[in-house]
Amino acid sequence: MRLSPRTRSILLALTLAATLAAAFAPEDTSPARSGKTAIVAQAPRRQIVAEPPADVPDIVFRRQATASPQADPFSPTAWVPAPPPVKAEPPPPPMAPPFPYTYLGRVDDAGKASVLVGRADKSVTAQAGDLIDGVWRVDKITERSVELIYQPLGQRQTLSAGSEQ
Repeated sequence: MRLSPRTRSILLALTLAATLAAAFAPEDTSPARSGKTAIVAQAPRRQIVAEPPADVPDIVFRRQATASPQADPFSPTAWVPAPPPVKAEPPPPPMAPPFPYTYLGRVDDAGKASVLVGRADKSVTAQAGDLIDGVWRVDKITERSVELIYQPLGQRQTLSAGSEQ
C-alpha cells in the first residue's frame, strides 16, 4: 500500500503527538484512582540457619547469618577485621630557637671575660649572667665556647668561639 506524502505526514504527526502525550502525561497507578483493587500478598520470611562448614571461620558465618534481609547485596563487604586504632604520638617537646647572633670575639677586661656577638642590625657585648634580648642568658664564657640558656624553656645552647691564638 502506497501512501501519499500528505497522508504519510499526517500519520507521522499523529504518532509524534501520541508519543509525546504518553511520555509527558502524569502517571497515576494508585489502585484508588484507577478503580482497581490491588491484592498484595507477602510470604512470611523464614530465617534458615545452617551449620558452618569446617573450613570457614565461625565469625564469618555468624556475620552472614545475622545480616538484615533488606541489606544491599551489592554493597562492599570487608572480611578482614578492622585494624586496632592508631595511638597518636604526643607532639615533640618545644625547642629553643637557634641563637640569633654570631660570635665576633672575646674581650678580657680587668680579669672579667666579655663576649662580643652580633647580627645584621646590632652587636652586643655581654658578660656571664647578662641577658641578651631579654631571653638569652650568658651562663659561662670559656676560651673555646659561650654557654647560653634560653630563659623561656630553660634549654642550654653552646656557641662555639673558635680558637684564638
